[in-house]
Amino acid sequence: MKKLSLALLVLLFQITSNTEAADISGYTLPDTISRFNKSYSLSGCGLREMLFSDIYLLGLYLETPTADPATIRNSGRIFLLKVLYKGDLPEDLPALWSEPLARQLSSEYLDILQDIYDKVDNGDSVEISFEPGEREIVRINDTIEIRETEIALMPALTNLWLGEEPVSGNLKRLLLKGECN
Repeated sequence: MKKLSLALLVLLFQITSNTEAADISGYTLPDTISRFNKSYSLSGCGLREMLFSDIYLLGLYLETPTADPATIRNSGRIFLLKVLYKGDLPEDLPALWSEPLARQLSSEYLDILQDIYDKVDNGDSVEISFEPGEREIVRINDTIEIRETEIALMPALTNLWLGEEPVSGNLKRLLLKGECN
């Protein structure tokens, strides 16, 4: 009886493990994230590459999946960024990020963002969560770094990745594709 129970437990673990993560080029993202007493599903994801190197993997989580950037801007959402870069991270936010973000965020908020970036290392997961009427929460490896009631970062990051002039047109296309593979 113990052997049967153990075998069933192992089988259940394997089934659960196989359904809980999306595999993108050998990297995994969870299928769902629970925040704000709601469940957000992986709606799209993409790998940001430069000069044949994987830089980061970005997942977009939505309560109700959609490919419409305007609808996404007005809904609760989560971006989960996994840092994949193998070398030393630059000391400052990448110019492709800092210049558009500087047009949308106050200098105080940019300083907060730089402080968070300074804590990020290779292999880290950075999650930015937002729910209308709630707040923005930034986590590094599940540790809350900021909990802001001033909603500024999420709209700026949404524009950075899904706006009219995204950091990468291909990454935007992949995030809005509605699937991860």
